Amino acid sequence: MWFLRSRMFGGSGDQNDRDREDEEAPRRIMDALNYRRQPRQEVSSMMGARQSTTSHHDTFQVSPSSDACSTSSSTYARPAAAAHSAGNNSSSSSSNAGGGDGYHRSNSSGSSTRPVAATRERKSYAVAAGRSAPMRSLSPAHPSAVLQMSGMDDFLRPDRFDRIMQMTKPDQFIQEQHSWNPEDRSLNIFVKDEDKFTFHRHPVAQSTDCIRGKMGYSRGFHVWQIEWPERQRGTHAVVGVATKNAPLHAAGYTALIGTTDESYGWDITRRECHHDSKHTMTWRYPFSNSRDVYNVPDKFYCILDMDEGYMAFATDDEFLGVAFRNLKGKTLYPIVAAVWGHCEISMRYLGSLEPEPLSLSELCRRRVRIEMGAQPEDHIEQLMIPPILKRYLMYQY
Repeated sequence: MWFLRSRMFGGSGDQNDRDREDEEAPRRIMDALNYRRQPRQEVSSMMGARQSTTSHHDTFQVSPSSDACSTSSSTYARPAAAAHSAGNNSSSSSSNAGGGDGYHRSNSSGSSTRPVAATRERKSYAVAAGRSAPMRSLSPAHPSAVLQMSGMDDFLRPDRFDRIMQMTKPDQFIQEQHSWNPEDRSLNIFVKDEDKFTFHRHPVAQSTDCIRGKMGYSRGFHVWQIEWPERQRGTHAVVGVATKNAPLHAAGYTALIGTTDESYGWDITRRECHHDSKHTMTWRYPFSNSRDVYNVPDKFYCILDMDEGYMAFATDDEFLGVAFRNLKGKTLYPIVAAVWGHCEISMRYLGSLEPEPLSLSELCRRRVRIEMGAQPEDHIEQLMIPPILKRYLMYQY
């Protein structure tokens, strides 16, 4: 300080003055720092949430998320964000926290939790904290998670599916044995007395309701048809399979099937698959890029192959591909989750085939189609082979 003074005023300064200024220098620096901090402390006492997002030492936890998952029932935890008037002191603001802003204080340090419905909202809070939202891991049920299977094989139409479609439909009593289970359902659902293959959902608001089928499958190849009118689906319409431990009811509207590792669900409204979606990514299905405007028809088929451990879907016009893998070793039941009031959904069992090895001709057809790439039909017509073989390769014979 004495050196600066001497340079500014042209003098060398007295020794006592220099010593006195050297002693006062630390105090002046601290006073200046306290003066700069005072407005920040006043703001922090009134708006703890904004300070918590800018502090380097605060803990900010964000639920795992992914771009494929548009909704989730998970929660995030962050420091309390109760805003109050400037006249309230810190003690009064802590006693009034959790009022009009809807937060619930969980401990004395001011941490709070509340549900987050949108991935976009979770990411915005993460960005405010100076962090990126962590990505979820790939679901073990995703077809790409099975490394030993060729990705092209997921789009090959199963020969056994065509065989079941050509078979005579099972007798009435056999179909009823594989129909909806009136004892394994949400209380907001009932199976119609005059139609054992159809259930009706009561118009209950803010509720997601499920029903399982009577029969569980652990082996064999099974096909059943779902009839679900498009106008009765609502925001979340999910079909799939589940174990006996999967939940059948949830508050609010959600894709309940597939939220845990006990179920596998395809949301036919949002066209995405779920399995343990609280911890893993969801994925779009069908996989083709042209599916952005794809509408699932009123009637479609569920294909469950417990011998190879996969589930797929098909319509009268096309096979949509494998949706889930890694199903071996489980006992799985057909299941549906609905949110639309007065919706009626029917299920008819079409038959099954016992485990058997693939024929040599089927193995050859699969190998040829895999070698031709993602759209084998575009190349089959150009092959110099008899027309009957072309039809066979295109599953027309």
